[in-house]
Amino acid sequence: PFLALTDYTGAVLSFLNKNPGTGKTLALKMALSLWGQPENLLVTATTTNGLYERMAVMNSLPLALDENTNMSGMAVSDMIYNAAHGKGKIRLEGSANVERKNQGKWRLIPMTSANTSTYQRLDGAKADTLAEKMRVIELKMTKPDSMSNVYARDHLNQINDNYGHAGPTFIKYVVTHQGEVEAVINKWMIRLDTDFGNETEYRYWSYTLSAIFAGAEVSKKMGLHSLDIERVYKRVLKEAKGTYKELIDSRVAPYDLFTNFYADNFNNMLIIKGSDSLRGHKVAPTATPRGSLVMRYEPDTLELAVRKQSFDEYCQERSVNIVDMKDSLSKQGILKEVRRKRMDKGWQNTIGEGDKNINVMCYILTLDINKLKHPETEDEGA
Repeated sequence: PFLALTDYTGAVLSFLNKNPGTGKTLALKMALSLWGQPENLLVTATTTNGLYERMAVMNSLPLALDENTNMSGMAVSDMIYNAAHGKGKIRLEGSANVERKNQGKWRLIPMTSANTSTYQRLDGAKADTLAEKMRVIELKMTKPDSMSNVYARDHLNQINDNYGHAGPTFIKYVVTHQGEVEAVINKWMIRLDTDFGNETEYRYWSYTLSAIFAGAEVSKKMGLHSLDIERVYKRVLKEAKGTYKELIDSRVAPYDLFTNFYADNFNNMLIIKGSDSLRGHKVAPTATPRGSLVMRYEPDTLELAVRKQSFDEYCQERSVNIVDMKDSLSKQGILKEVRRKRMDKGWQNTIGEGDKNINVMCYILTLDINKLKHPETEDEGA
């Protein structure tokens, strides 16, 4: 609950392992058992609105969702954003066009388990997902060799009968020692900011881990556990930095996204010389589109015209910021301008589809398409 004592929102904790019996659900239950009966508090099946209602009810206490694998990638993305925003969705009255009073607010650290990576689920829904990923701390669970089924049954399953004692004791201490607690949180926040190199990209991880480790320090001082906090911190910091590097390395760059668009529309491209067609002559194209005319390439000028509407829709479907995309391609010297272009100029299509003055807004790029990936080339090498 320490996140509620800060001015910040946190990240989602995701426990990952594709195999059953590795302790993902058990970790959720152990966290919940501090506050109540874990089976009753664990969310196993819910609607999106139901999940947000539960967040509002828990407010600053832990929320645990078992198996987010059943949620769509977009639903997971929405959950991550809404969890960080700390309030429910705006909804209208059913009988009138009036906004309902929204009393659902929270500042908590949601936890979830999954047998497929949450990062991977986000990639399946969008192209540029780094913002969402930096609101998720994914922890890979491994089953200790010493944790047999007998041990789990005899020791760990006791949380189903012994629960709800530590939480109230902990909260009473926090309420009566709030100044001390806030100082501990601030100490951990400064340490994490420093260890993360004061990079703003880490801020959600830093806020979340500050609340967690401050809680661990205070509860250990109270005698509620005897964990080696420093050992755990060093391991978590190492994992977090490694994860961040993986996320950066796997990010789809604007140029890579463009080449994906190019490959997807390779068969919708007209390749024709530009200099001859500008003088009003009909010239034989090197390649003609098999479907809608999306791209036009002039090999003598290295000019590639891409229909603006087609590329914008491609980016929007993948939740990519088009302005950022244009800025990146411009800085690389690839995108020259945005203007109208007669896509079929100089081409006489024998089936009567050409020379229809297809004058549309286009992204005008300068590049050698022979250096881009072509579907035919990949198939030949397969």
